[in-house]
Amino acid sequence: MIDPQDLAAARQELGARLAVLREAAGYTQKTLAPKVFCSRSTVANIETGHHPGTRDFWTLCDQELHADGVLVAGYDEYQALVAAQRQEAVAKAKRPLTRRGLTVPGSDGLTDDDWDRLLTVVRDPRRADAQVIGNLTTMLNSLRHTEDLIGAGPLVAPVRAQLDLTENIGKHAKEPVRKQLLNLAAEQAELLGWMLSDVGEPGKANAAYDQAMEWAQRAGNHNMIASILSLKSHLAWASGNGLAVIDLACAATREPQKITPGVMALALQQEARGHAMVGTADLVDARLDEAIEATAAARQHAEDEPPWIYFASLERLVGQRAIAYTEINRAEEAVDLLTQAIAALPAGLRRDRGRYLAQQALAHGVVGNVPEAFGTARAAAAIAVETGSGHALRTLRQLRRRYDGSKHPAIAEFDAYVREYLGGQGRSA
Repeated sequence: MIDPQDLAAARQELGARLAVLREAAGYTQKTLAPKVFCSRSTVANIETGHHPGTRDFWTLCDQELHADGVLVAGYDEYQALVAAQRQEAVAKAKRPLTRRGLTVPGSDGLTDDDWDRLLTVVRDPRRADAQVIGNLTTMLNSLRHTEDLIGAGPLVAPVRAQLDLTENIGKHAKEPVRKQLLNLAAEQAELLGWMLSDVGEPGKANAAYDQAMEWAQRAGNHNMIASILSLKSHLAWASGNGLAVIDLACAATREPQKITPGVMALALQQEARGHAMVGTADLVDARLDEAIEATAAARQHAEDEPPWIYFASLERLVGQRAIAYTEINRAEEAVDLLTQAIAALPAGLRRDRGRYLAQQALAHGVVGNVPEAFGTARAAAAIAVETGSGHALRTLRQLRRRYDGSKHPAIAEFDAYVREYLGGQGRSA
């Protein structure tokens, strides 16, 4: 198995090779950067292995440093390693475990005894117990973490399969198991909504959130209720409705004593985005600072947080601040913050890397740095299509609309690349 450490080592080795060739050619990072159409910080991040760069970057470096194709070959070897790691993750995510005609993907952690018990309960839901709920939870957690690696696209159907199974068992289960299954179904529907949102199906996502909300309310799960309101706020952000973003985020925090700090932080960062959209810039940093405090408190008592808050971190809030800053004429700061956020991402989180790159491309575009904007956008577009991320593609469309009518060569190259790449993937731009 190829792990993130292997990818990090490969990036560091390639970056070190660039540094040696650059110094031998008499360049500093600052003097090389304009020759390859990027910033000094980009060269620095690539040389230290924090960012892999793009093939265009390595081609230009090869030419400028007279490296005879060595750097491009090294980059291609790294991309082959990335592709192999992703193929392993996809194979694991799609591998169905079938017992007597029942297929529920995402359940590699189940033993034969677990499957026998689960199949017994499928035939007779009244026999559901805590162990079966634990098995279903194992399946859900498997899909959560796999989605982080490969994106939502391949996993919508497996999550639906798990939700259908939980619903079927819950219709006939006895108390207290029935209420526990309501909580589990709410978690599954919440994840399904998030995935549908990410692949560009906001209507279906909202319907999944509505179903999750009903189950969460019936179960009295205040953390899930608040989390769904935050995710509905995110849908409103994606549709451009800033006031709804704020209203839904505030609704999530209306009873703070009933939710954990991690859930509170999720709502606060959404509220900050809303304030950025409607122009109340003074409240953006205030809410994000509160989100940092809540996240720090959550980390001190991580065992008290609900399982779907596992991704929350202070590092991710750097990216959230950058998204808000792009909206309030602080795009130069957003570029630098996103460089930090991308560098801090684990190598395997391709979906998030693509989303951050798309946001960084937009921030460059807001500043007016066209070559950097559309060079970064090319890398983001490739990952967005690979992971099926509708959020990243939406951000890239926003960047492209900003420059409608421009004849800048970098934009023409981006357009040609998108047509060729997306056409090859069977997708429309």
